[in-house]
Amino acid sequence: MKRHFASITTIILTGVLAGLVLIWLYNGSLTQLKQEVFRVSHLPIATVGGAFISLGEIDQRAALASAANQSRAKIFDAVIRERAEAILAAKNHVIAPPAEIQEEFNALARETSGGDVNRFSQVISNNFTMDPAMFQEKLVAPQVLDAHLRIWFNNQPNLNVNVYQKIALLKAALARGDSFADLAKTYSDDEATKVFGGDTGNVDLARLLPELKNSLATAKAGDSIYITSRYGQHVIKVLERDGDKFHLQTIFIRQTGYDDWLTRELKTVSVHIFAILN
Repeated sequence: MKRHFASITTIILTGVLAGLVLIWLYNGSLTQLKQEVFRVSHLPIATVGGAFISLGEIDQRAALASAANQSRAKIFDAVIRERAEAILAAKNHVIAPPAEIQEEFNALARETSGGDVNRFSQVISNNFTMDPAMFQEKLVAPQVLDAHLRIWFNNQPNLNVNVYQKIALLKAALARGDSFADLAKTYSDDEATKVFGGDTGNVDLARLLPELKNSLATAKAGDSIYITSRYGQHVIKVLERDGDKFHLQTIFIRQTGYDDWLTRELKTVSVHIFAILN
């Protein structure tokens, strides 16, 4: 009986002690000692949509962002926003295609390691507290997901009434034979090409955005294509094609309103911050 009573007392005292530690940990300023406790215990410093964010994740991102001289507070805000945006994307059935994540990873390797993916992967492993797979998951995938959420938004006529009215006007004008060049000069938001009637000169398919590249992959000279990208709407006329080299004429209608829409929608995601980073 005494042993049973002692066990109950130990459990109660342990619970009280744990409660006192949590009260100390989640109140007041985030001291160095508290940070070490968060790192060792993996307790959350925030939740987004019920999912935990640990201090370890912020430390990983801080190591990657050290060259950009970003504060941990800014990194913390960015991680919270990414998590909330991922919840919003899932709500609208938007995903980051694995093939595009890998393609973006390869593009980073080309920019930083001369196209040597193995060398780039080794640099990540040697200099940061994550392996290449985690690098893709934590850094590359959110960027690809953001692009696809923008494409989803730009594909919604009810959210982009003015843009789609302008596209309808352009379709009608082209159908009746109006000059593509004149329409580009009048309506295109691409300042670099509109003065040339939308003429892009020669472009390499590999250097285009994935959503443009995918739509143009099977295009032939003389084709006219309407494409939605992360930036807006594109009316593209293929003047010439030689393999993966294209001579194009384009009218670009820039998207507006996405940032305001995203800000409103992100407010619907449940976010709880338990520790303030500085």
